[in-house]
Amino acid sequence: MRTGLCCECNVKGGAIVKCYVCGTGGMTRDAVAVCAVCGKGLCRDHALERELPLVQRVSGWVNKSTTHILCEPCAVALPVLPEPA
Repeated sequence: MRTGLCCECNVKGGAIVKCYVCGTGGMTRDAVAVCAVCGKGLCRDHALERELPLVQRVSGWVNKSTTHILCEPCAVALPVLPEPA
């Protein structure tokens, strides 16, 4: 079995995605989600939920949103959006 920072390749050629944040700290944990912005694998401890609008229009944000999973750097980089009118 080949082990890397982001995954473990098994004999059948599949891969088990690992948490990127844990991997940079020398730990190995299976990812349960991927960041919606950058695509990093995230374990339950490093996955952050953020409610984000689905679409932005010229006149403002559409009054619909959904939960996205983000890593901490992406969650910090995204602006806090105003509440829909």
